[in-house]
Amino acid sequence: MTTLREVADRSGVSTATVSYVLNNTRYVSPVLRSKVLAAVQETGYRPNSLARSLRCKRTHTLGLIVSDVVNPFFTEVARGAEDKASQLGFSIVLCNSDEDVGKEQHYVELLLDKQIDGLIIAPSPGEHSFLEPLRSSGFPTVLVNRSLPGFSLTTIMVDNERATYDATEHLISHGHSDIAALLSLPGSRLTAERQLGYESALRDHGLEVRFDLMVNGLSTVEGGAEASKALMSRSNPPTAIISMSTLMTLGALRAFKEMGVKCPEQVALVGFGEAIWSSVTDPPLTAIAQPAKAIGAGAVDLVEGLISSPPSGRPELRVMPCELIIRRSCGCQ
Repeated sequence: MTTLREVADRSGVSTATVSYVLNNTRYVSPVLRSKVLAAVQETGYRPNSLARSLRCKRTHTLGLIVSDVVNPFFTEVARGAEDKASQLGFSIVLCNSDEDVGKEQHYVELLLDKQIDGLIIAPSPGEHSFLEPLRSSGFPTVLVNRSLPGFSLTTIMVDNERATYDATEHLISHGHSDIAALLSLPGSRLTAERQLGYESALRDHGLEVRFDLMVNGLSTVEGGAEASKALMSRSNPPTAIISMSTLMTLGALRAFKEMGVKCPEQVALVGFGEAIWSSVTDPPLTAIAQPAKAIGAGAVDLVEGLISSPPSGRPELRVMPCELIIRRSCGCQ
C-alpha cells in the first residue's frame, strides 16, 4: 500500500504539502499541486479515511449502515433513526451492506470520507478489525441489533435469547415436542443468541435438543422456503417451526402454500419479527415483535450523546425487550 511519504518523495515535496493538497487546507502553488496530484495518480495512493476520522468541525450528518434494507426490521430501524435525527438537527446517509462485511468496510470508509459526525452500524457476520481505529480513537459509533465479540462499542439490541426462549416455551405449552428452528446467518452473534434461547427452552422442559431439526435458511425468503420444504418433506415432519427472521418466515408461509401444508393444523409457526403483513396472512402470524423504530431512535440518541460528551467509562449496552404477539399460526384461536 502506497504511503503519504512515497507520494511526497515522488513529487519532490514534503508530506505536509501533500496533506495540504489532498485536504485542501492551505494554499499550494499550481505547479506543486499538479506534481502532487500526478504522483497520487501514478502511485494509486488512497488516503486512510479511518486515520482521518477525528475532525475539527461538525457536519450534522450521521452514517447508518444496515445489513439488509429489504428486511422489514431494518426498514423500521431506518425510519426511527431518521425521525429522531431530524428532531436533533442531523441528516442521515443510509447504506446497505447486503450482509457483506467487505461492502460494509467500504461504506465505513466512504462515510468517514464524507466527514460524518457519528456512525450507526448493524454489523454483518465476519471479521471487523477495520473498526478498531474507530474504537481506539473514540469516534462516535453505535452498533445496532448485533454485538461484536471483542469490540467494546456502544450497542443497542433486543434480548434475542429471552425472546426465542419465550416463543419456544409457548409452543411447548401447546403440547409440541418436535419443534424445528429455521436459523439465520451462520457465524452471526444474533443467530447464536436466538439458537441458545431455543435450545435452553427445550432443555428446561426436558425435551431433546435435536440438531437435525435446526436448518439454516440464510435469513432470506428463498432460504426459508427451501428449509421449510426440506423439513416438511420428512417422513416424520416437525409439528412446529420457529423462524428466526422475518424474511425466512415469508419463505416458510410460501412453502406451506406450495406444498398444501395446513398451518397450524399440520404445523404451527412462530416468526421472529413483526411486519405490517403479519396480521393479514392466512393464518395470521404469531410473531416476536421487536421495537424496531425505538431501536433506530435509541441508536441516534446514543450516538448524539457520544458526539456531545465522549464517555469516560465502559460503553453502554442497551437491551430492549421483545413481545410475543399471539395469533392463529401457533394454534391459538
